[in-house]
Amino acid sequence: MSYNRIVVNNDYYYRIMMDAISQGSGWIAFDTETTGLHLKADKPFLLTISITNYSFALDLLQWDKEAVQKVVDLFKNYELAIGHNVKFDLHMLANIGITYTHDNVADTMTMARLSLETDEMQTIALKALAKKYLSVETGNDELQIKAALTNLKRHNTNLLKAVIKEQGMTKKAFDEMVSDTLYEPTGFHKDFLDAHPEPNYLDIYKDPIYKDMMLSYAMNDTEITLELAKLMYPVLVAKEQVEVFERECKLLLPLFRMERVGLKIDRDYLNERKEYLKKYIKNLRGRMRKIAGVVINIGQHKALKDLFETKWDIVLNSTDDGALKAVEDEYQDGDPAEFANIIRELRTLEKWYSVYIMRMLEKSEYDGRAYTQINTGSAVTGRVSSDFQQFPKNAIYEKNGMQLLHPRRMVVTTGNGYESTFYLDYSQIELRVQANYTYEISGGDLNMCRAYMPFKCHNNQHKPFDPKEDRDLIFTQNWYKDEDNTPWHPVDLHSATAMQAFPDVDPNSEEFKKLRFLGKSTNFAKNYGATAATLIAQFGFDDETAAKMDNAYYLAFPKILDYQKLVRDTYARRGFVKNRYGRRYYLGNRRFVYKLYNYIIQGTCADMLKDKIIEVDKLLLAYKSRFQMNIHDELSFEIYKGEEFLIPAIKKIMEDVDWMTVPVVADVEVTTTNWAEKEDV
Repeated sequence: MSYNRIVVNNDYYYRIMMDAISQGSGWIAFDTETTGLHLKADKPFLLTISITNYSFALDLLQWDKEAVQKVVDLFKNYELAIGHNVKFDLHMLANIGITYTHDNVADTMTMARLSLETDEMQTIALKALAKKYLSVETGNDELQIKAALTNLKRHNTNLLKAVIKEQGMTKKAFDEMVSDTLYEPTGFHKDFLDAHPEPNYLDIYKDPIYKDMMLSYAMNDTEITLELAKLMYPVLVAKEQVEVFERECKLLLPLFRMERVGLKIDRDYLNERKEYLKKYIKNLRGRMRKIAGVVINIGQHKALKDLFETKWDIVLNSTDDGALKAVEDEYQDGDPAEFANIIRELRTLEKWYSVYIMRMLEKSEYDGRAYTQINTGSAVTGRVSSDFQQFPKNAIYEKNGMQLLHPRRMVVTTGNGYESTFYLDYSQIELRVQANYTYEISGGDLNMCRAYMPFKCHNNQHKPFDPKEDRDLIFTQNWYKDEDNTPWHPVDLHSATAMQAFPDVDPNSEEFKKLRFLGKSTNFAKNYGATAATLIAQFGFDDETAAKMDNAYYLAFPKILDYQKLVRDTYARRGFVKNRYGRRYYLGNRRFVYKLYNYIIQGTCADMLKDKIIEVDKLLLAYKSRFQMNIHDELSFEIYKGEEFLIPAIKKIMEDVDWMTVPVVADVEVTTTNWAEKEDV
């Protein structure tokens, strides 16, 4: 890499930069250096830009908003304006009032995902890619900056040690105190943290010793980004991934707009639950230590195993959830069972306390809303991910039935005209897509297709149901009958698997309800390419049950074998497979070909949803209503008062998938209070 580096610290260099950028064409790379990672609270202090032959560093502390906006406006002249995790940089610019509305943004994370082999272990972090594909020296600046940051943190640590000593505490006692899940800084510790905040990159930049190093590091990032793009783009072109890449580029601004909305958090509810849960956890800890006769914590695995052996003569190979549950089952109402139960309960409670209370209080401290980035390139399938993907649907309770915490209760409607939040969730979309593949490949699996339409059924005049012509009649007519002249009712896929595994159990019995849950677990796991061994490892099935369920899946849905065979044969012939939207999946290890079964299904659903997000975003641009969040297959919307008519239009967009023969359904729910209280529409 060879770039002329210019620090734009006066009008002369500003004019040089503007002249160079305005005459450019092709690609431009940009990046921001910031005070932190919060999408709304943190600010950028440097904007770095790289084009052919030149790199520029613009000090955002020096230049006014108008001057910076003029620079950013010139990006529209380029075919691609590229960043690595580019949405984050758009957020940082927005935080200082700089708008970007052009549709030419692109992300090298997406380029990497589309050009590299489909290998989940391969990182797409900027410096890791640069080290592997450019040169080992590209990470030196980062190492120096991290060393500088470590020095600043070490300075704070030494100051804190002195304060701890003044308080008459040992460092070991202090560390034990702050490592407790329930710990919150108070007294001298809070005073110290207020006076000595965590050092960040701006502190390094302001230090004359490190300033030039930070400028070099920042410009190096955009140079690396541009050079990686030059390497990776021809590869994705050769792999015929241009259309997929362009879809990903179109998705960036819709997701950026979604991320800036965030979730309105009921902080009063969280603070009230925090105090209640803290007291409840302390009481459980007290009971645990009373039974043990010693002070012991749930994370001390060896000490826990030793205690079970010495106190109750119970030898445990592990203190994981399964081992402790076995103790409960065997000893029932005795002390060992209660002790094991308390450990299990505390592990759940302390995790929820940390993740769903303290973390969300921290995230929402800035303005009462919680924000997160939606990552489009992290999963090899094409699925998006974020910190908000794992909000449990249900609450946790005390043994007396009192509710301790409901994570979705904290997410409330915004108000100020946004009085309702609507949720549109694709119904069993992966199973529907799987059914559609069986229809296209081998005429349709009977049970799987009949779950969603009267497949191979007929009307009263014996006219066969046509999946393409009659799909709009499915739920408006009730006269379809199967080959035995029995009225069609949608097949329960999970019961179908369970019935094949346990044919002698009455489907209407209480016992079968439990077996149906095994069927549900098996269906979703098998859709992810699971084997019998996976069922044992993932769900704790015994060998016999795992074998039964694995076999039952294929007995219930035999045409899936045709689909899986075609995937294997295609991979063997081509060296890759692709989903319905053209996204290709390559494997570095042929032993993992079974993963491709799910990559195709999950990736097809992911790209379909991305298409719909882009389309719905265009619709919403003319209105005040807005995207709120994308979690799994669900899209949520804050609907402005009087714009409820948008929901049927959004539902129609989501369900209109022209290549799907199996009907696509988006269920609609709404709340005027909080996420936990949403109801069917």
